[in-house]
Amino acid sequence: MQLSIPKVKTGDYTSLEFGIGLPAAVNATKPADYPSNHPLADAGNYWAGWNGYIFSKMEGKVDSVANGVFASGFTFHTGLDPYYRVVKLKLPFEVDGLKAANTVTVSLDLKKLFVLGGQPIDLFEISQAHGPANEAVISGLVNNYQSAFSIQL
Repeated sequence: MQLSIPKVKTGDYTSLEFGIGLPAAVNATKPADYPSNHPLADAGNYWAGWNGYIFSKMEGKVDSVANGVFASGFTFHTGLDPYYRVVKLKLPFEVDGLKAANTVTVSLDLKKLFVLGGQPIDLFEISQAHGPANEAVISGLVNNYQSAFSIQL
């Protein structure tokens, strides 16, 4: 995934900070509160039963018997106000306004993300978590964001 952020001021920076999810005041809104072309108007990313948005979706398939067939699925959706996280990545970097592009690479290490209690998540034992019924798994995932993200120049 690539994200371009135009018009960043020229200067020396010490970190990059971003939120995963929505602050409580924004999460309290509903898709109908926004014009149809707004990202938060997408009802597919809103949990009506919990009156809030889905903050992240991690979905995929696993090769359970090492035969090249990825048949077993997993689904982890985070949301709810207590699971909003701000990630701060510290690394000095310069933005030069004279350059056509300045590149900073942000990586997500899935081996660091899919960990609970210091152990890798067994995706065959725990294959889904979303909503209040799976708070321990969701809490573990969102608490791993800081260590799972990194920044490189």
